[in-house]
Amino acid sequence: MRWTPKHDVALLVAVALGVGTGCSPHAVRQDPTPSVEAPASYGAASTRDATGAEASVDRWWTEFSDPQLDALVAQTLEGNLDLQASWLRLQQAEALAEQQGARFWPQVSLEAQRSVTRTDIRDLTSQTTHNWQVSLPATFELDLWGRVASNVKAAELDASAARDDVSTIAITLSAQTTEQWFGVLELRERKRLLNEQVDINRKWLEVLEARFGYGRASALDVLQQREQIQGLEAQLLLVDAQEESALLRLTVLAGKLPGQATFGAGDRLPALPPLPSSGVPADLLDRRPDLQAARKRVEASDHRVAAAVADYLPTLRIGGNLLVSAMSLSEMFDMLISTAFVSLGVPILDGGNRAANIDRAELVVRAQLLSYTQTFLTAVQDVESALLLERQQQKNVEAVTRQLDLSRATLDAARIRYRDGGEDFLRVLVALQAVQRNEQSLVSAHRQLLSYRIQLYRALGGSWPQDLERPDADAEEAR
Repeated sequence: MRWTPKHDVALLVAVALGVGTGCSPHAVRQDPTPSVEAPASYGAASTRDATGAEASVDRWWTEFSDPQLDALVAQTLEGNLDLQASWLRLQQAEALAEQQGARFWPQVSLEAQRSVTRTDIRDLTSQTTHNWQVSLPATFELDLWGRVASNVKAAELDASAARDDVSTIAITLSAQTTEQWFGVLELRERKRLLNEQVDINRKWLEVLEARFGYGRASALDVLQQREQIQGLEAQLLLVDAQEESALLRLTVLAGKLPGQATFGAGDRLPALPPLPSSGVPADLLDRRPDLQAARKRVEASDHRVAAAVADYLPTLRIGGNLLVSAMSLSEMFDMLISTAFVSLGVPILDGGNRAANIDRAELVVRAQLLSYTQTFLTAVQDVESALLLERQQQKNVEAVTRQLDLSRATLDAARIRYRDGGEDFLRVLVALQAVQRNEQSLVSAHRQLLSYRIQLYRALGGSWPQDLERPDADAEEAR
């Protein structure tokens, strides 16, 4: 918006009306909403049986009934450095709000001065004069148009949004910790499964070597089986390294150096908890702290528009000064001079500075509203995607389970025919490889199913981070 003469007229009218009321000439939009209408339901949710959905849960990781996971999340929320930095940013925002609030109070200062004046007169003696002066000036601006109040409210909203940022980071960290821990459990489960598969293949190797000794198996069968074992052992080496790497990531998430954290010995992924209630998309506006922060920043920007408009209007200040002045310290309080004043400042020409500031502030509001809307769209997309992907992954797990059952039945049939001499060992080896490959695929499929559930929990947000206590400043400095 460009400032035009008609705006000047409007402001003059606002001056006439506002002097007596002391209100802001700009109406701030309270609790702004995204510029798109929230859908009535989730598309993915409408295609599934919602009758079995449980109520929404806050500390959702406890649904997996894993004490080690609970301890890891607690360690991360206590020690993560990014989270600690967000607490400090909150304190900075609160300090700025206090700084703005100080403008409600009179500004008083104490000033002291001692001066020495030397006067030299040609062909006469010089003269030196000493002067001591102490003053106590005070000024106070009457907030006729709410400029100070608008800036204070904007700063308070910024501080509240910074607290929501802390909650957003906490939700992200809880999801990352759970993902990493389940990644560790998947690797441990794969390692346990690989060791079992190596044992099975070694038993087959013993059978083949014995049959080879009797001339009932070929050297090719023995070599192929040895190759199968070597391949599984090579996978074990990689899994060990991947597990160590995942544990290192968990350690860093908790804000510790490698070797400073201990982990449980669990080696099985948990079962999938009951599906939480996703509610309706509009619920995200209250459940997701990133959306709450975005809304508050829109409102804060609108309050700054009000402050910019008020800056275009006259300012009224009152103040005074107490002054004592003397030629020597002994005479300091012989005379007290007091001064009081009222000043009215009316902006006339500023080269368009204030009008440009109003334009800029309004553009910030529009940009913040677009960002708020985009955050809401992304939040709805996150929930929709998580619901859709979990549903399809559940079908994938069921399909892999059926495939594993069929491969086991195929292996049993191939083993019987090999024992009876109806097939060579190659059919058994192929069937055995299929079983073991499907066993590993099932572990990975279940792990992916849990990952999509974590994404859903994260997308739904929650109010639990509001219960987090601020780190003790003295303890943090001691660290």
